[in-house]
Amino acid sequence: TLTSGCMTATDIVTYADGFSACRCTGAEWAAPVQNASVLSLAQCGILNNSSKPNREGVMAGSPTEVAIMEACTRVFGDDRMQYQEQNPQVFEIPFNSETKWMLTIHADDLQPGAFRMVLKGAPERVLAMCTCVLNESST
Repeated sequence: TLTSGCMTATDIVTYADGFSACRCTGAEWAAPVQNASVLSLAQCGILNNSSKPNREGVMAGSPTEVAIMEACTRVFGDDRMQYQEQNPQVFEIPFNSETKWMLTIHADDLQPGAFRMVLKGAPERVLAMCTCVLNESST
């Protein structure tokens, strides 16, 4: 909010098969999320994120980054830190107001030599770089 400088993500909407969407809100996040596209998006939100825990263990950083991390952690669960350790960041192009996107590249400890690139930002900028859509039936 404008008065407290905090943000909260209330919905995660992903493209599922066809034109349907999977929406996880509020109480649904308390239970383990089984939707593969929501889990994949949460993995991306955890990896491509500049917020960090402060000395008290509370996430700190820009309000947007903190809100994304908190929402993705609620979806992904207690394995967030292990997932970050298994996919260490090896490169980053930080978000800036000119490009309106952020890119991170992560090594995959479970697949030596494999890397994962995660891009997030303004939809019109990110979608312009896409060549395909990942959905439930994609391989």
